[in-house]
Amino acid sequence: MATEATPEVPGIVDDDVAGGDEPSKGGGFVKIAVFVVVLMGIEAVVLMFVLPSAPAEQSTETEVAEAETIENETVEVSVGKFAPTNSRAAPGTVIHLQFTLVALVSPDNEVRFDEAVNKRYKHQVREKVIKVARSSSLDDLSDPNLSTIKRLVKEEINKLLRKSYISEIVISDFKRTEI
Repeated sequence: MATEATPEVPGIVDDDVAGGDEPSKGGGFVKIAVFVVVLMGIEAVVLMFVLPSAPAEQSTETEVAEAETIENETVEVSVGKFAPTNSRAAPGTVIHLQFTLVALVSPDNEVRFDEAVNKRYKHQVREKVIKVARSSSLDDLSDPNLSTIKRLVKEEINKLLRKSYISEIVISDFKRTEI
């Protein structure tokens, strides 16, 4: 008996026709899923190095200890009373400021700093403080700690005196009036 032979077609193997090993349809999906997971892992690692980490929160005990250390190692030197106006913070409005400025310096530098700030460079120091106050933004003036203003005043005075005398600035009796 003659068996019928399947005609040979170029490019087709008997296993394909006979239904042998069919390519699995889910194999492509698995490869894509693995690729996506690996890509997400790489992105996570890259972002971990690129993005800045959040600053570690200090405990209140540490903050109190640091404040006590600064107070024990520094003395207050009065820089003066100031009453500048600021018309840049809120366009169309003039803001009148009043405050007393004190610098915390080391006891070793107290006499030299006091002489420099209140005698030798008195008017230049006043000009720097007023410049900072007049150029401050509304956000800077609304900050309950006045952090930016304190930092800028400290930088300007230390730059003028060409020495880092000031460890911290204290602003007291702060009043802000919008006219």
